Amino acid sequence: MYTKAEINLSALTHNLGVIKSHSKNKQVIAVVKANAYGHGLKIVSKHLHSLGVRHFAVSSVSEADELRPLVPDSDILILGRTPESCIESVIVNNYIQTVCSEEYARTLPEKIRCHIKIDTGMTRFGVSTSEELAEIMRILTPEALFTHFSCADSFDPADVEFTQYQQSKLVDFAREYSLPYHSQNSAGVLNHSDFGGDFVRAGLALYGYFPNLRQVMSLKSAIAQIREVKAGVPVSYGRTYITKSACRLAVIPVGYADGYSRLHSNKGSVVINGQTAPIRGRVCMDYIIVDVSGLDVKVGDEVELYGDIEHIARSIGTIPYEVTCAVSARVTRQLTMDS
Repeated sequence: MYTKAEINLSALTHNLGVIKSHSKNKQVIAVVKANAYGHGLKIVSKHLHSLGVRHFAVSSVSEADELRPLVPDSDILILGRTPESCIESVIVNNYIQTVCSEEYARTLPEKIRCHIKIDTGMTRFGVSTSEELAEIMRILTPEALFTHFSCADSFDPADVEFTQYQQSKLVDFAREYSLPYHSQNSAGVLNHSDFGGDFVRAGLALYGYFPNLRQVMSLKSAIAQIREVKAGVPVSYGRTYITKSACRLAVIPVGYADGYSRLHSNKGSVVINGQTAPIRGRVCMDYIIVDVSGLDVKVGDEVELYGDIEHIARSIGTIPYEVTCAVSARVTRQLTMDS
């Protein structure tokens, strides 16, 4: 009995198709940082590669090194800053380095492959002025410019206007230097498909967390033990739950070490054989305890921990990204396909 994350490759194929349908023939850069948002870098990248994707993005040079053997003939864009001590790996492996300032540009070899990040309002990394961009252009020969939208998932008129402003600022820079560019993240692809550009960067949409897309990950486990408990008995750490009456409790081998948040303590629930079982007490490092009183269940029965991940995220006040990225490496990723 173990906890597993089922990764539905049919859903991943479907989502890529939807993204392409909104992309107006732009090349798709598949964002597979953070272990493909927790879905498993090897599984996701190899499947996308089999579907013809030849552009990928990661956060760091270490992630790029892990990805390179899986997609040997593909471009890999490193979105973060690579330390000077690791630049040799960027050169040797033909990675594309993000450049986000004149200061950083001066530390890089003249012939390095690179994209320049333009800050159009995210106020994180990036070049903000035409003067700084001009200085970088004197030092390096970038292959493209790009930016990152801060609120492309919002339909509030002010946010839509701001996203359009971000796009226009990037386009102005790109036209000045006749460079290819990319701006559309997942929300940008789906909500602003009319935007121009040469690439789109698909992250969360690949994994299914937008309308008309299919969720790729499901988190499952199995009942390890069932106990009959009397009224007035404390459950789990801190005695935060005391049984109100005689009940039947099941122990499930999943906990915060697997990425199952402690925020589910005393308020989350799981599904067993189509029946809802509430969590009792605190989530432990390796286990949770659920109330199966009156349910037709037995040891070994499958437990659905994450069905609708968007619902799960809302229930603990976070976003799907955090829920899936938190699923730890010790959780087995198991491939599934629609029949």
